[in-house]
Amino acid sequence: MQKIILATTSKFRIKSFEQLGLDFEAMSPKIDEKSLRRPEDPKGMVLELAKLKAESVAIDLSDEIVVGCDTVGVFRGEILEKVGLDEARKRLSAMSGESFSLISGICILNLKTQKTQSEVVETNCIMRSYSDKEVKRYMKQDNDISSYAISFAPGGLYSCTFIKSITGSYTNLTKGIPLERIVEMLPKVGYNVD
Repeated sequence: MQKIILATTSKFRIKSFEQLGLDFEAMSPKIDEKSLRRPEDPKGMVLELAKLKAESVAIDLSDEIVVGCDTVGVFRGEILEKVGLDEARKRLSAMSGESFSLISGICILNLKTQKTQSEVVETNCIMRSYSDKEVKRYMKQDNDISSYAISFAPGGLYSCTFIKSITGSYTNLTKGIPLERIVEMLPKVGYNVD
């Protein structure tokens, strides 16, 4: 069975991927996302970055299956990426009672067969109305806020109460990686998940 290489340094994605029970290893992509000329369209951006992450890791490999993933949030037409604490607090307050999207690009490369699969997964979320006091309560609980594109972890802590409803991939929102889509894409590149 071919080994899967997850092209990421994200401890959250690694931990989430472990839940699949597949033989994999995480490797750091060799790209500087901030210095790249990126598409302005969020779907184009995440797909391009997922592909670049996978390809940058694949350079040093020969027979493995490489999975690249990139995620951004979109709120009021603006692409959301990781920010500092003060900006995260402002963002979370502004999102109260509003909706946003979480968009992930996935690129899977089978280096042995040369088969490739790429896809964009979008999750749309409606936030309930919450107070600035609730935002502060959550921020006291979570030391990783600056690690999230949407400035909060919807799957845990007090922030799990911020989401009123979702349409789309649950794992994209709660795990930062659309695991159910990856499991469906792997057989298409020749990896049997059974």
